[in-house]
Amino acid sequence: MSIYWASLIRMFYRRVILDASRRNQPFVFLQAADTCLGMDRERRLRFLNQPNPYRTGLMHGILPCFAGMEIRLLARLDAEKGLVQDTVATIMDFEFHPADRARYMNTGPGEIFMPAFLPSGLLVSVKDYQGCNNWEDLLPLCHKHSSNADEAEKLARSFYFLRAEEVVVQYNKFEVRRCGFRVTHAHCLTSTGSQGLTLRSGTVVDCARLNELDDDNWWLHLYVMFSRVTSLSDLLLFRPPPRELLERGPPAGIAKRLEAFQERLRTYSLSDRGVPPADARGSGKSVCLWTYSLSDRGVTPADARGLWTYSLSDRGIPPADARGSGKSV
Repeated sequence: MSIYWASLIRMFYRRVILDASRRNQPFVFLQAADTCLGMDRERRLRFLNQPNPYRTGLMHGILPCFAGMEIRLLARLDAEKGLVQDTVATIMDFEFHPADRARYMNTGPGEIFMPAFLPSGLLVSVKDYQGCNNWEDLLPLCHKHSSNADEAEKLARSFYFLRAEEVVVQYNKFEVRRCGFRVTHAHCLTSTGSQGLTLRSGTVVDCARLNELDDDNWWLHLYVMFSRVTSLSDLLLFRPPPRELLERGPPAGIAKRLEAFQERLRTYSLSDRGVPPADARGSGKSVCLWTYSLSDRGVTPADARGLWTYSLSDRGIPPADARGSGKSV
């Protein structure tokens, strides 16, 4: 993960080179086909090497990949089949030009292969998809990946032919027609793109920032990336921030709003509904969650480990009377 595509793309290339070698697959460079009138060579190269695909029609100018690499869709392709943005798929094969196919078959594991023509499509296995109509024709390919008949059939049913597309992009007052694939590496994420995800395996985070990013916004980006990972033992930091930045806590505006929200949770009890706290037990009229910080329970801040949230069942109210599940959160 990284805040910027410019640093993320470097890790993207390193990851693909390493994984292709480990899986004994050729390292494939898929270059998008661009058409533009009047653009000079310098601008063409700059457009081709633009790291952020969201500025170039959701397509990388050069997509490093290999058979077996997991990709992530950057656009909705077919909502009825569940092929929407951020859907994960695995490249199984390339639909190369016949001349490129012959060269590709003679390329050794870990060697670089650059097709002369953009493939007409990618044969991919889509996660949680079983809608392939001609899956029986694909069984011979699937038996190469699985000796189990049921698993081979499941794999065949997950296949989808991802066709190359053409998009129109405005770049420096030029209109560029780009033909390629609106995908990226499944495990290369920016801080913005990682929001809402939970990462349970090893994760590398590049913490670098540009000069125009102030400390408050830097802290927020770092918080988003760090909080995706479930264990510190799975987290590796490149160019880490100074310790003081992390220990200072969130920006003042965010901290103030969090404090106000905590206060609302603490005070939202039966007393807010006209029932004295002493009558809380067994009334069944209270809200189901009460939030207490450990300092409210007599624990010093140095020993505090966050917030404890109790349901009314923890206060002696039966689950039948509670408005929630009756379990601690």
